[in-house]
Order: sequence, then structure tokens, then C-alpha cells
Amino acid sequence: MRFEPELHEYTTLSGRAIEVFDGWRAKVNFHLYNLKALDYEPHLKLLNIINVSKQTGQPIVCQPRFDLPIRLTLRLVLKSAVDFEEITNLNAGQTVDLEFVSYELLDTIPAFVNVPAYLLVGADYLSLGGGDRLVIPEKDYQEWDGTTSMEY
Repeated sequence: MRFEPELHEYTTLSGRAIEVFDGWRAKVNFHLYNLKALDYEPHLKLLNIINVSKQTGQPIVCQPRFDLPIRLTLRLVLKSAVDFEEITNLNAGQTVDLEFVSYELLDTIPAFVNVPAYLLVGADYLSLGGGDRLVIPEKDYQEWDGTTSMEY
């Protein structure tokens, strides 16, 4: 999600640049995967929501989730093409990139930031996001020999 200023720019005869600020336009990008057995269901649901939005002219309500008790409600319209791309030439899955923009301009950028949280595990490791990501400092790694087979 990003916020881009919308403005009109003018140049006076003396060469002075004048900007008339209209507001902020929220832009939201989604990169979705259709990989697992039941991934197609939310994709079809999203396509139905997009179809209804385009048929009725009503924006889509989006409420991004944050770790903090902050609620941001955006009304979005689809601006990109819906183009599912195959990941490989096998029936292994699809991806789709979608871009939405806010239906209305925002007067201000919503005032929220993420408050970093981490758990120190031992002397050298950090656990991020409640333990779902582990940061290990780079040390004592061996160079990989590309001539040998890889084992997992």
C-alpha cells in the first residue's frame, strides 16, 4: 500500500512553479498465488467481488490488518487487468498481480506505523513476528561446492 499525492502543477510566466494539492490517492497492490488445493476458492470469490463492483459502480471496501489496534478502511476500485499467469507450463499453479486505487482522495496520509517487536533467542538470534521468522546472523557458513549434489 502506498499513498501518492495528486496535484496540479503550473508554471508562471516568471518561471515560478506552483502546485495545487488535491489530496492523497491510496494505491494497493496484490500479488496472489493459486497453488494449493483450495486456493482457487478465494480467487473465485475475489473475481466475483470485482465483477459486482464493476457492474454496480460501487467501490470495494478494503480494511488492511495491522498488529496494532488501528483500523483503516479504504474504498478501492480495480485499475489493472486481471491476468492469471501460469507459473510453469505444467498445471502447477498461477499468479496474478492486481492494482487497486482509492475511490476518493484522502486529505491526509493515515498516521500509523508498525511498532517493531522481536524476541531475542539466545545471544545471536532474533525471532520476528511471534516466532514465524528467525533471523540468524551470517557467520560460520561454508562455501557451497556447485560440483557436488545437493541434499535436503
